[in-house]
Amino acid sequence: MANKKPKILEDRAARILYLDIENSRMVLEFETYSLYENIRIHPRHIKHDWYITCAAWGWLDNTKKKVTEYGSVSVADFKTAYKKNFRDDRGVVKALHKIMSQADLIVGHNSDSFDIKKINYKFIKYGLEPLDLCPTVDTLKSAKKYFKSSSNSLYNLAKEFDVPMKIELPPGTMHKADNGCEKSLKKLVAYNKGDITAGASLYFKMLPYIKNHPNLNKILGEKQSPKKITKCGSCGSRRIKKDGNIYTNNARYERYPCLTCGSSTRGKKISNK
Repeated sequence: MANKKPKILEDRAARILYLDIENSRMVLEFETYSLYENIRIHPRHIKHDWYITCAAWGWLDNTKKKVTEYGSVSVADFKTAYKKNFRDDRGVVKALHKIMSQADLIVGHNSDSFDIKKINYKFIKYGLEPLDLCPTVDTLKSAKKYFKSSSNSLYNLAKEFDVPMKIELPPGTMHKADNGCEKSLKKLVAYNKGDITAGASLYFKMLPYIKNHPNLNKILGEKQSPKKITKCGSCGSRRIKKDGNIYTNNARYERYPCLTCGSSTRGKKISNK
């Protein structure tokens, strides 16, 4: 299996990857299928199946609340394959396989239900090794679980929470990119990169409210004594202090709020509730 990590890793910051893909519509014998139409399609009517047109990602620093490094890939980056068949996304998928294998945590918006499942399907299609997928945070799931907004779209949440907005695309750009227009594809790549800025900013804003956020200390295999918590489980900062309690259905624990990101890490058990 790929992406196997040792039980104990060196003392380092977690590799947090924000990921987003764009994929084409299916082309049917009788029409082009929209991603948002809830219709049943028989496979024999599919003339051209969907493909991943491009993908973008950013490596996050949760303590500084910023994207430290951006990356992207599109089908047009593989010139020979693109000229032969602009729907050939094998190169994109292989690039995603390499990037995702480096992550300790993957973040995205609707990524659990869409991006990751789409990517996994392509891993199987192209015979790539399955990844031992690391923990994930889906900000769409978190928004539904902890908030009550009129819309949980990335656009609306970014607007409401005053973080950088998604880039607007000229009408028809996605359809043209889907059909092999390289000029439109470049615009789509820029749009895709804009989603990384908007999505990561939204994640940082939501971070203190995501109570089920994976504990980065445990992900890295760092031994933390329940009697002395030294690092925030959500961002890795050492700027924490013991203050108050965290209550579960069955017990009470020491609470360590983070002065950097605002999250709280659970310490030692004090008593049964």
